[in-house]
Amino acid sequence: MRAIYKKEVCGFFRSMLGYLYIAFMLLVAGIFFTAFNLQGGVPEFGYVLGNTTVVLLVVIPVITMRTLGEEQRQKTDQLLFTAPVTVSSVVLGKFFAVVTVFAMPLIVLLACPLILAQYGTVPLLQSYSCFVAFVLMGAACISIGMFVSSLTEHQILAAVGTFAVLLVSYLINGMRGLIGAAALNSLAGFALMVLAAG
Repeated sequence: MRAIYKKEVCGFFRSMLGYLYIAFMLLVAGIFFTAFNLQGGVPEFGYVLGNTTVVLLVVIPVITMRTLGEEQRQKTDQLLFTAPVTVSSVVLGKFFAVVTVFAMPLIVLLACPLILAQYGTVPLLQSYSCFVAFVLMGAACISIGMFVSSLTEHQILAAVGTFAVLLVSYLINGMRGLIGAAALNSLAGFALMVLAAG
């Protein structure tokens, strides 16, 4: 599992994908930090992370679209399955690699509540617990993205499918009032059936 983890993390930074992801997340979080905390005077950093979760709809499909589908497309999944590691080790190695890349911009953002604390009273425990919640939410979204990526070998189809599932997940509470629960359950079952067939 450790070798797969290292290979996947290095793979993100051999291409531009890892660097672009980190720069994009820091840019978006910096804009929200400036708007809410510096100009708006809000002491909680959770507002920044709460608004950044919308960006996960775009970045999670991009960073997960190649995790398992690329192995199928290049036929290297045969090598992984015949290697002396279990399938769960392969999946967990890839999962933890994507979560590591996902959490890298947060290392820089950890300094933001401390910067705010130099100029006023900041609830540090609440701010840092928001970081933990953000990582856990990102891990849940990554698991959805990897599942969709395992269903198809086409990267674009995996990205669009992940985006669709995450969008429905984000909007599910609002959709419940518009349509009945039975229709919503049948719609979710139909979407999973279409993804499995594709």
